Amino acid sequence: MSQPKPENRQTIRAFVAIDIPDKQQGQIALLQNCLKHLPGQISWVKPQNMHLTLKFMGEFPASLVEAASQALQGMGVIPFELGFAQQIGFFPSEMRPRVIWLGLESAGELARLQRTVEERLCHLGLPPEDKAFKPHLTLGRLRQAFKGNLAANLKGLQLPQVEGFRVSEIKFIRSELRPQGPVYTELGSVAFICGA
Repeated sequence: MSQPKPENRQTIRAFVAIDIPDKQQGQIALLQNCLKHLPGQISWVKPQNMHLTLKFMGEFPASLVEAASQALQGMGVIPFELGFAQQIGFFPSEMRPRVIWLGLESAGELARLQRTVEERLCHLGLPPEDKAFKPHLTLGRLRQAFKGNLAANLKGLQLPQVEGFRVSEIKFIRSELRPQGPVYTELGSVAFICGA
């Protein structure tokens, strides 16, 4: 594992996630272009900023960065294939959309990985998530409330496919919120075991 970079600030905003490879980022950009006809004021997430978040830690003590990275070592996770469901969805609902997302497959492996990460970091005093884990990639966010059914605008639309990829590591990432958008810095990574 690459060692976390030392932090001088007292706290950092951080999360644990799976990175999306460059090839799939390009395919997601094509998918987003096909959705730009949707009504409403939508801020589209830059594909290079997309991650599959397994654990958001919020404001996290910088002094625990190394301990958190060490806690994620030796999880016994085997690399697995992550597929995209080719399903566009909306949070909290189609009739009150605030987030547009792309669904994911491999739910069993993802759920086990997320649960393991959660359990390991709970030992550092991080509270468990109060919501069920719903694996997805956020494609865009509506800047204002939208009245109507966005899903109706997807009927009959042929969307480009996003290929799956092999997940062989997770990353510990710092997020800095800036006026021009978030800036992400990798603090460490944990490679999965080989075999099987």
